[in-house]
Parts: sequence; C-alpha cells; structure tokens
Amino acid sequence: MITVTPLSFQLFIATLCVCLLSACGGGGDEQVPTPVQMEKINGIEVPPEPDAVKNNATLAGVDVNKNGVRDDIDRKIATSYPNEKENIENIIKLEEMVLLGEDRNNSNINLHNHLCNSGVITDADIYGIVYNTDARRSQQASQEPIKAISVDCGGNK
Repeated sequence: MITVTPLSFQLFIATLCVCLLSACGGGGDEQVPTPVQMEKINGIEVPPEPDAVKNNATLAGVDVNKNGVRDDIDRKIATSYPNEKENIENIIKLEEMVLLGEDRNNSNINLHNHLCNSGVITDADIYGIVYNTDARRSQQASQEPIKAISVDCGGNK
C-alpha cells in the first residue's frame, strides 16, 4: 500500500503543474510583432507606407508608431511640410480627434489660425489629408456641430 504524506502530495501537485505549464507554453500560433522599420523623409523619421486597404478600412487608419497621427499622414507631413512638422502634426491630431469623436482640446485653434494665415497650410489641405475616404468624409460631415468651434482659413474648406 502507498502512503501519501502531505509533503509527497505537494511534490506531486508541483510536478504536475510544471508539466502542464511546460506543455502549453509553445503553441507556435502566436505571432511575434515585427519591429517597425522606420524611414527618413527630409531628415524626419517616419513609419513605412501603410497598406492602403488596411489604412482605409477604419476611421483611425494605421498608426504603427503610436504617435496619434495616421502613418500616411506622418509621411505627407514629412514630404510636404518638413519645416512645420510639429505644428502641422498638432493640427492633424486635433482633426483626427474630431474624426474619431474624441473630446477636443481647443488650445490648438490659435496655432491653426496662425498656420492658415501664414499660408503654410489651408483647411482644404488639412481636410484633404485627414478626410481622404468616403467614410472619413461622412464622419466629418456628421461632426459638423463640433467643427463649428474651429477657426477656419477664411472659408478655404
């Protein structure tokens, strides 16, 4: 007859747990995230061009570097507005917040107005960059009461 002592029972349970945990540890189905290979445009580090289908499948699009700006817009800013990257990025983030229905911080309205008045960027440029699909334009149109508080570039929408 086998005598089970509390210590032998504990050892049995511990061995069983180790075996079970090691058996389920390497399923192989999990994908290890690939590090993002950044590129440089006009000396500005940007994420790679996103796949158009994936980028346009949702309102938020693709943002692999998690900076709050879609990757296609990161690249557009670096290409077209390298000297105003930070300012344009702030305006775009403001518009993307509106697009996604998030609370809006109006502190960037003066910056928006300054950039518009200086000729750096127009509302048409901003809206063309942010609202570049039918779904995004439709969402923007449905947000018009929120948009009414923004300062535009003299009606250049």
